Amino acid sequence: MVWQTQTEAYWQQLTLTEEDIDRLYNHLIDATEPVDIDKLAYLVVDGRVREEERQRRELLAKGKIYRPKEDYNIGDVLVFPALDYVVGTVVGKRSGHNPAYPDFQVIQVKFEDTGETREFAAAFNASHPLNEGNGSPGSQARFTSTEDILAAFGDRIRQVLAEELERRDEFVYIGGGWFLRDSLAEIHVGHLNIADAVIDLKGEPVTLDEILSQLDLPAEIPPSIQRLSLEDALAKDDNFVSVEVQGEKRWFLRRLLPAPLGQIPRLLQYEPIPYRRDQLSIALLQMEWELDDEWTDVEEPEEGSSLLPSATLVLIYPHRHYGTLPMTSRVRPLLPETQAELVYITLIDGRWGDRITGWVSPRHRLIAGLKEWYEKHKIPVGAYIILERKVDEPFTYVIDYRPRRMKREWARIARVEDDRLTFEMGKIEVSCEVDEHLLLTTADPEAVEAHAEAQPDPLPPIHETVEALFPELAKLHPQGRVHAKTLYSAVNVVRRCPPGPIFAVLSAGDRYEDVGDGYWATRSEDLST
Repeated sequence: MVWQTQTEAYWQQLTLTEEDIDRLYNHLIDATEPVDIDKLAYLVVDGRVREEERQRRELLAKGKIYRPKEDYNIGDVLVFPALDYVVGTVVGKRSGHNPAYPDFQVIQVKFEDTGETREFAAAFNASHPLNEGNGSPGSQARFTSTEDILAAFGDRIRQVLAEELERRDEFVYIGGGWFLRDSLAEIHVGHLNIADAVIDLKGEPVTLDEILSQLDLPAEIPPSIQRLSLEDALAKDDNFVSVEVQGEKRWFLRRLLPAPLGQIPRLLQYEPIPYRRDQLSIALLQMEWELDDEWTDVEEPEEGSSLLPSATLVLIYPHRHYGTLPMTSRVRPLLPETQAELVYITLIDGRWGDRITGWVSPRHRLIAGLKEWYEKHKIPVGAYIILERKVDEPFTYVIDYRPRRMKREWARIARVEDDRLTFEMGKIEVSCEVDEHLLLTTADPEAVEAHAEAQPDPLPPIHETVEALFPELAKLHPQGRVHAKTLYSAVNVVRRCPPGPIFAVLSAGDRYEDVGDGYWATRSEDLST
């Protein structure tokens, strides 16, 4: 029999037992710092392997391992690995006969567990699989160590382990590892009020040590436990937010965050919409790739893409209005990975050299802090923005646009009339390169924002939004046509949505028709040019 811990099925179907949890608990009870998931996974696997070895040794100690080539006598106690280590006693013996094999013996064995008696070959000198290894066919170990098992099934084991620990109140994930909640010091509301005051007074993210210096916790509590306890308390209180500053995790007050991070506006929140992406044409898929919306589900960037020094993106209305920059698939590799909620970065104005504080929010896939920069340079919706990493200055990026001679361009102007979004054409000043299909502005930004915030919850199906806006955009074109990019840009004035679900509405059914060059029209319209 192959040992259970040596099989793929055993680890692929792994569930943790109370014995596993006790083993982890006993290890963590003496820990003074969080233990990473790799170490805990090793403890689980090694414990399982050692326990199986102990059980096997106990079974083997009951008698001799049965191998057909060995000769046995009445009264011998045998262990049969091929039969799940069942134990039996030899109660009889006779000569065997088979013309195909040399002389051998046949023993009668009575099993302890069932009382059943069965016959087996003995003194059998011909080749037989049970004569090899530990008396079990195919018993050669595939994984010779705990490290081998982790190399083969580590991802699955770590996943099961993390899910189980998250489910149990006695464990807490903190500081990049796992710790026992009971080992933490008590941090009460008075301590949190002091932490609030320390941060408020300084007006910028502070370290745990800066807060701890004001808390006067009992001296007998080790400093490492004090830090972990405070970090856990701050993480559980929504008033506080973790911020990475120059690679160091610090803490800030949510109410002091710049807009829109304190409370993310609805127009920057995407509620995932299921759609049939396989229905999109090659042209629409290409357009989706060009737009590179941060909420478009794409494969992870190819290895080496993080070495690229810069990325270009196109600005849509929600980000222009709230002064944010989308973390698109091309922007993300430029930014630092973090376990904090936010990352504090420096943005350098590529035109004037001014330094701007940027706040990276991986959860919301945006960088905040660019409202004044957009206004100063009169950046319109549809502008191409360039973000470049400064290799010689960590956490610092140059932000720029593609300048051109000032020119008045026709643009769609959004306004709210009778509680609905309408569009008209008008001229605006543009001094940078733009995607003309995305170019738009608003007559009254506050009214448009209020209209977006007043949308029902949950939002209506995306096809209803498309059906409401398509005629408004079609009336601006001589042949009643709407470019797919224009529709995407307009939809995002009233609700946040990547291009995929919008393009799927165009592709599904027979309401809309592709008339070429990215333009669409309703089938009821005269499609002739």
